[in-house]
Amino acid sequence: MIGITEKAICRKVARTFETAAQERFHPVDFTIKWLCSDTCRYLYELNCNEIAQSYFYQLNSLKMELNNKNITIEYSKECYPDEMYWAGYLFTYWMFFEKTEGTEIASKYEIERIISCYDTLHTLSCEVAINECQKEFKHH
Repeated sequence: MIGITEKAICRKVARTFETAAQERFHPVDFTIKWLCSDTCRYLYELNCNEIAQSYFYQLNSLKMELNNKNITIEYSKECYPDEMYWAGYLFTYWMFFEKTEGTEIASKYEIERIISCYDTLHTLSCEVAINECQKEFKHH
């Protein structure tokens, strides 16, 4: 179980992901780049300055971070706000619940398959969904 502060961060990241979907960022590409970003790491480390910022600020922070590293985010023809809201919440919850960094999740698990199983996984509690992901979607 995670605390109220961590759950608030999960909701903020979920809104960040939802907004990224509305901007038509590719769900998998965005998720991997988010999980591997300093922006994500600062939130996970409970950096007070980062926690105080809005979800829109977090998205712009990621864009600036990637731009400074000459990294672009792929776009998608489709918009998946529900799936992305869920993915942002789940991956952030996972980081706090398992006490692991986003880079570890991105490197060990098949992000594309996890997001593509939204229809099934989003009906489960976060803890059960994480357990299923750890069993079913580990890179081989």
